[in-house]
Amino acid sequence: MAQVIVQIALPITVIKKRKWYVACCPTLDVHAQGDDKEKAIESLKETLELFLASCYERGVLDEVLKESGFSVNSEATKTPKRIRVPKENYVNIPLYLLSNNPSTLQCHA
Repeated sequence: MAQVIVQIALPITVIKKRKWYVACCPTLDVHAQGDDKEKAIESLKETLELFLASCYERGVLDEVLKESGFSVNSEATKTPKRIRVPKENYVNIPLYLLSNNPSTLQCHA
């Protein structure tokens, strides 16, 4: 079984509302809260992981990403570069994928 991890860098905002901190990913319209800023961000990360995994499992991830304004950057696929994402105001969300297909473990070149 092969495992692939796809990292998605998403912008976030955190605001304080009364006694709660609310973390939001406006790109996907996903929200979470916590007692302090760090807990709100951790809660948002977990919520985003579950949201993306759920979209994938239901077969709607492509549709959700397109509706959120995502598109393929054809220039990036021609010249692979390491993209630096600012740590401030962004979170990296992993999407864990498993392949049961044994042929994915072999190179057919």
